Amino acid sequence: MLNTCYVSGQARATIDYLARAERDFARLFKPTGLAEFCQQTIKATLVSFGDLSLSEGFDPTKAVAAFSDNIDAVTASPYLQGKPLFRDSGGYQIQTRKVAKDEIPALLNANLYLLRKYHGGVHRSFSLDIVPPSGDSPFQSYAEVLDLNRRSLDAMAMLPSRIRQSIYAVHQFKTPRLHKLFHQLFFSEGLASAFSNWSVGGMASQREAFATAYVPWVLPLIEITHHMKKLGRCEFGFHVLGNAAFPDDITKILFAKLIQDVHGIRVTMTWDTNSFFVGFTQDSELWYADEEERAIKHMKIDTNGLFDSDIVTRTPVEMKMYELCKEVLVPAGAAPEDIEKTLLHHDHRPNPFFYAASMLIYFKAHTRATEWCLEEADDLYARWKSGGAQRAECAERLAALMTRMAGAQVAARVAQVARSLELLEALDPADAARLINIDMRGHEFPALLR
Repeated sequence: MLNTCYVSGQARATIDYLARAERDFARLFKPTGLAEFCQQTIKATLVSFGDLSLSEGFDPTKAVAAFSDNIDAVTASPYLQGKPLFRDSGGYQIQTRKVAKDEIPALLNANLYLLRKYHGGVHRSFSLDIVPPSGDSPFQSYAEVLDLNRRSLDAMAMLPSRIRQSIYAVHQFKTPRLHKLFHQLFFSEGLASAFSNWSVGGMASQREAFATAYVPWVLPLIEITHHMKKLGRCEFGFHVLGNAAFPDDITKILFAKLIQDVHGIRVTMTWDTNSFFVGFTQDSELWYADEEERAIKHMKIDTNGLFDSDIVTRTPVEMKMYELCKEVLVPAGAAPEDIEKTLLHHDHRPNPFFYAASMLIYFKAHTRATEWCLEEADDLYARWKSGGAQRAECAERLAALMTRMAGAQVAARVAQVARSLELLEALDPADAARLINIDMRGHEFPALLR
């Protein structure tokens, strides 16, 4: 059963980190302690192209083999076994030129093969969306991009129902022409009726989220909800690609509450990111949950020369890591009581246990953030629904919650959520399209103008 949750990215890398730590530091773990912690903490996971390491370029045979190997390894892993598993489609790799235009048919066939092979074990797979790269594009015209996406969605729409139910259809909306293209395929040509679950991409990054007076992806959510309501559907899944900033958890939960209350449809919200592998391994930032303050915090970790080989001398970061291990991992049996006796480095660099512990602390932070938001969502929504002075109080409480969730520019976020709730309540797809045409027009792809 899939519930509203954060989906951890790069599943294969996750189990590899954990297996390496358990192999090299076997004495630190109870026989099943690490696996039990993961089973309790990680709610769902994603096998992505980032897991494939296809450094020599895209080859469909190698991609299928790599995906198959990774899916089999993840589903057999004691850390993630039985967890809902999402699979990437490769659409982003088209946008970033890692998959060339003439390779798209092979990529589509690879997706169709994997859908047939793994629809029972891979709980959710994203449809293959073809979006032009920015700048100089290999695509010649809007008609060409439209035709490629039609072929992709047509092929997936013709799959048996039991397979289609596992597909999250990606609805793009980043520019007016891109939105027009996907709107035509889904709603004018009727392909939307083939799918039970949905996903959005393109405007999910935190940086872009402040460009509009509303949360950008609420606009395709309005169109999708209106469509599902018109069909008489009582539930659907909705996934926001690459949007897992902690203060945005409450946004998704509030949207789902309004849709169920006002429109009678249960929406299971999920979201993902590979932020641990980018934020920690590249930017050296670790996010963690502060249980006493019910808040998400982070610390900067400069690993260059940070660790002292003298076990008596501890740096502030080491001391904080030992503290977090005792708070998060020791009670669950994922680290020993005397964890401070274990070095977190080797040759002045983080060792596998340091990386594994940091990753588990990060996943725990996502789990706790979602739980804290769920606990406050009923009261927040009730105040918003009451209107008047209660809405002002809702805004104050929402701002306080977002601040605790490590939020920045909180006033702007709160205003976005308030406006988005109004738009969802009205559920006017024509108004959503109008806003896209006004607010997204400055980012059009040149290929879509031809």
